[in-house]
Amino acid sequence: MKWNVWVFFIITILLLSCSADNEKNITILVSGNNLASLEPCGCNPPVGGLPRKVAYLKKYDEESLPHIKLEGGNWLFPSYPARFHSDDYQFKVAKLQAEYYQKIGYNAINIGSYDLQGGLNELKNLANSYNLPFISANLKDRKEFTVFPGHRIIRVNKINIGVIGICDSYANGSDFTISDAWTALERELSSLRKKVDLIIVLADGLENVRERAARDLSDQIIWIDSRSYGRSYALKNEKNLFFIQLGSEGKYIGELDISLKNGQSLTDITHINRKKEFLLERLSYYEKQAGERALDDYYSDNPNVKRILDRYQKEFSELRGGLDTLQNTIYWHLTALGAEIDTEPELEKLVQDLVQSR
Repeated sequence: MKWNVWVFFIITILLLSCSADNEKNITILVSGNNLASLEPCGCNPPVGGLPRKVAYLKKYDEESLPHIKLEGGNWLFPSYPARFHSDDYQFKVAKLQAEYYQKIGYNAINIGSYDLQGGLNELKNLANSYNLPFISANLKDRKEFTVFPGHRIIRVNKINIGVIGICDSYANGSDFTISDAWTALERELSSLRKKVDLIIVLADGLENVRERAARDLSDQIIWIDSRSYGRSYALKNEKNLFFIQLGSEGKYIGELDISLKNGQSLTDITHINRKKEFLLERLSYYEKQAGERALDDYYSDNPNVKRILDRYQKEFSELRGGLDTLQNTIYWHLTALGAEIDTEPELEKLVQDLVQSR
């Protein structure tokens, strides 16, 4: 019998992507903790850079896939509490990023403490100049007035997504103040609960607030940390809360693929997809070895390989059966912006010119 790996691939895609009449799908793209990094990191191999990020995110618009783009925060400036003036190099970096964030079409941008090192007025100027959809539930001016919306409701493919932004009180300045993050979070959740299908919190660190939310709240929350240096290759499930870290220096783009059929809780299928990818990779290897010959024929004198192939077939059948029973699913994967990622040539030239002018 000829086992065609592409048959397995097509069946899996149908299982994961083809939806029933009431199924709604969306991809949520997340960046964060860029720390004003325009170029790939100095690590080996070099990863990241604004031109790769822009090119990677633009492909989703070109493919017309249902998706939204979120920025977790700490992207405009490299650190805090340094102070920069409007004619400094770092402000030129901030303006170039803001220009291309506008072109990318982010749906919501949280404000992290590092984003405030130029002061609140400069942040407001960037928001107005580039029409940036900033959110922050606990950033206030010195008169205690809220500066930006605490949340945004984004509707895509019949899914209402509530996105909340909260900032750490680590930030401080002469023209702004940061109020209590927990109080702000509870206020925004109270406003959103009956209006949305999904709740995402873009957080500037705030580990204690996250732990309290997981312990005390019944809401199912996707919590995205955009200040720590850790990075998540799998979702961490803390009671009703899914916890994600984005890494640093803009080296990664995170993707959440979500499928909704009813009002039940989300089930993490990341491990199932990873197993699927492993099975496809191994089956593809054996098929390449066999060439045009049927696998049973090619490996007829190798019972060990035949046993392996039988096991793969059984595991795939079990995987398929498990997927058939799932209702609401979430799948997380983190993509490193390495050399294999396309770049944006025009932006790359602008970045090179700006860096050389420093």
